[in-house]
Amino acid sequence: MDGFCKIEIEKLFNSERRLVGPKSLSFLNTIANISAVSGNMKIHSFESGTTCFDWIIPKAWHLNKAFIKNDKDETILEVTDDNILNIVNGSTSIDKKISYKVLLSHLHYRKNLPDAVPWMHSYYGKNWGFCLEYEKVKKLDKHSNYRVVIDSDFKKDNLYIGELLLKGQSDREVIISTYTCHPSMANDNLSGIILAVNLYNELRKNTNRKFTYRFLFYPETIGSVTALAKKVIEKEKVEYSFVLTCVSYGETINYKKTFSNNHNIDAIVADVLEVSNLKYNLIDYWPDGGSDERQMSSPGIRIPTCSIMRSFYREYDQYHTNKDNLDLFNLDKLKEMSDLYLLVINRYEKSVKYYVNTEGCEPFLTKYSKNTRTLGGTHLVDDYEKIVKWICFLGDGENCIENIKIKSGYSVKQIKNVYNKLINMKVIFEK
Repeated sequence: MDGFCKIEIEKLFNSERRLVGPKSLSFLNTIANISAVSGNMKIHSFESGTTCFDWIIPKAWHLNKAFIKNDKDETILEVTDDNILNIVNGSTSIDKKISYKVLLSHLHYRKNLPDAVPWMHSYYGKNWGFCLEYEKVKKLDKHSNYRVVIDSDFKKDNLYIGELLLKGQSDREVIISTYTCHPSMANDNLSGIILAVNLYNELRKNTNRKFTYRFLFYPETIGSVTALAKKVIEKEKVEYSFVLTCVSYGETINYKKTFSNNHNIDAIVADVLEVSNLKYNLIDYWPDGGSDERQMSSPGIRIPTCSIMRSFYREYDQYHTNKDNLDLFNLDKLKEMSDLYLLVINRYEKSVKYYVNTEGCEPFLTKYSKNTRTLGGTHLVDDYEKIVKWICFLGDGENCIENIKIKSGYSVKQIKNVYNKLINMKVIFEK
């Protein structure tokens, strides 16, 4: 993580992050001016009201003022840009006296973290609410009425997408995305943003890249939907995709697989983790939670997309609260994740597509070597012959050696030994 200093990290953490509008643009400009990026970021803009598949880019939410006062005109809570987590982001305007019971129905808190302020948002519906520490909620006077004031505006603006591009020898692309809309949170997802910048900085040192790498910085969900709908991401060109999130906190590595659960990138990640000294979990894809992999994996798109994380969304107590602060930002753990991602990326760079040298059916092996076993019947099939069968069976250009390992149960070393012989015999060929 040589491209970062403590001042830059703190500046990014304290910068406001929004879904749409000038503050989201300002945040992207802050990233663009980091020394590791060196002003190479391209920024795309798309107007509020633009239809993107089934979605519409919302207007930008602006908070002018918000507070809660009791019957004695005492201020219970006042919200500014400095404590934006204390209001449901996207809240509509209200100026009304309400009972304790009604107020309580619009308050959000976490009983399991009584001193934490949760982060809540309502980007696509008309709602309002406040977020408070549970210990403060318990102290509210149940017999008082409360004046709640929220003065907010929704203005037509732009959704912004930041892009860093590293061209390779091929027009096949690897999409590396991260999201920029979570305010004042470190593990989710300042860590993903800094990891993306670091990977960009490291990968551009390699001028002999096979693939083209497109790094994208956008608001979660609506950003990836827009990028796909407006062809910032051209799905036909994509080899695979990473979503970078939740990489600076936690001891265990958690790998969420692609939607097929058996893409070559899944096999390579599994093999890299197996030979590491890291504690890890391999997790099958699931669609009812997560991040932008849901959009990338959806019907009509189906881009193989995965995430290598530490303590990930919903799986750590501080998730989506003000407790996800810089105490959960460990630069050494982030460096370890960067090294892990680079190992995986470089392994995929070196992987090749291979094909069995026949237009149909299994190859007639006797044709290629006089030493090929020709005796049929009930002879015992040895490991060599089994590996030959597996390599030939999977020789459709869709399987790397690591994937053969998973499907056959043989080691990479065993497979490579047989694979190289089949290459020399011209039973299979690389392309």
